[in-house]
Amino acid sequence: MRKDDRVAVLSYATTLGGTSRMTGVAQAKTSLQAMAPDEDAASPAFADAVERAIAAVERYRSDRPGVLVRRVVIVVSDGLDGALDRDRIT
Repeated sequence: MRKDDRVAVLSYATTLGGTSRMTGVAQAKTSLQAMAPDEDAASPAFADAVERAIAAVERYRSDRPGVLVRRVVIVVSDGLDGALDRDRIT
């Protein structure tokens, strides 16, 4: 990533964490390093986290006129979701 890229880092377990506000790469690295697994998440909010991430990248607008914005959502997950609503995920 380039230092002027913008990133939002979201986490999820039973509830959502992180922020959907776009920040710089350094802040994103700090947020990633602060994450820890939640071994007690009986009902993970996977689909909610993906929907929140998609909404964040859809509403982001570059503060630099004329600069192309590539919107990407990267998911790191075991794929489990508490809702078990396959139509919502696929």
